[in-house]
Amino acid sequence: MTSTFDTSPRYRAGTNIEPALTSTFDASPEYRAGTNIEPALKSTLGTGPDNRAGANVEPALTSTFGTSPEYRAGANVVPTLTSAFDTKTEY
Repeated sequence: MTSTFDTSPRYRAGTNIEPALTSTFDASPEYRAGTNIEPALKSTLGTGPDNRAGANVEPALTSTFGTSPEYRAGANVVPTLTSAFDTKTEY
C-alpha cells in the first residue's frame, strides 16, 4: 500500500497554515513602559512634631519590688525545719 499523504495540494508543506495570533500589547501609547504608573504611597510618619523620635513615649512600668525593707534579700525568710533524728545515741 502506498501513502498519498503530502501528494494532495491541501497537504503540501506550508499550506493551510494560519498565522499565530499577534499581540498588540505595548503597541498602544496607553501600554508604553512607564505610563500610568502611580507613585507609591508616602508615609509622613515622623515628620510632624508629635511624631518625632521620643515624643509621646510613655515610660514602661517599673517595679518597686525589692525596694522596701520588707522585700530585701533574706527578709521574711523562714528557716527550714531541722531534724533531730539520729542525734541521740539510743537510736
